[in-house]
Amino acid sequence: MPRVVIACQGGGSHTAFTAGVLKRLLGSAELADYEIAGMSGTSGGAVCALLAWYALRDGDPARAGRLLEQFWTENSASTPVDMLINNWVLWALYQELAFIEKIDQLLETGQLDKGQKYKQVVIRVIELSRGRLPRGLGSASKLNRDPRFIKDLMSHGGEQAGEFIAALSFERAWLSQDVAAVLELFAEDPEIVGAPPFSPLRSYNGSEQVRRFVQRQFSRGVRMDLTHKHVARERVTWTIRARGDGQQDDLHGYAEAEFRSGKVARLRIAAA
Repeated sequence: MPRVVIACQGGGSHTAFTAGVLKRLLGSAELADYEIAGMSGTSGGAVCALLAWYALRDGDPARAGRLLEQFWTENSASTPVDMLINNWVLWALYQELAFIEKIDQLLETGQLDKGQKYKQVVIRVIELSRGRLPRGLGSASKLNRDPRFIKDLMSHGGEQAGEFIAALSFERAWLSQDVAAVLELFAEDPEIVGAPPFSPLRSYNGSEQVRRFVQRQFSRGVRMDLTHKHVARERVTWTIRARGDGQQDDLHGYAEAEFRSGKVARLRIAAA
């Protein structure tokens, strides 16, 4: 069973977003195949991690959602000192993530020996989608105690987590090179936008064009590169890689998906 550790950033009232993400993730059947091996956080994120771990320790993931919602309904803002500490810790966290990515890439290329001192750690990041929130975000909003604002953030966190879970299903299907499984995860009227070097610059619409596009990518060995972090923000983004033609190095790019009701409505694949 894959082991997962979760790091929760702080940020005053913005941490209600983290609470919404955890509530959705820990209450989902899709994560039953993963072992939550540890949780950590800073400032308000530490509170979220503590409440969630308390419920997980007792074998009651659903209780984590209730505890988080209760806490963030009653509390939100942190002091300016807390915000300063959080900004420093967030910078340190991203430095650490960059180091982990580098180790993953060295393992992938064989420059480090797998199975000895190092092993691959897949990084996944769920972030606020600022464009989807009805109100502006900034330093001042970290102190916003308006119940509607807190509720909006928690609701948005749940939506982002749901999209993240849908993206995991799409990722697994793509990694398995199962055309039928991938096609099942597209919406009824999907659009794929392809671009060199992975395809001609054009759009693909309709089930038959999408099927042919996916088959062509699989035949070329296009795969998701999990040595780079997978980010869910405005859209869900993966790094991708494909085999060169023998006269050139491997091709690198990105896949960016927009979801609608748990299905891929639009997919863009292009060079990085």
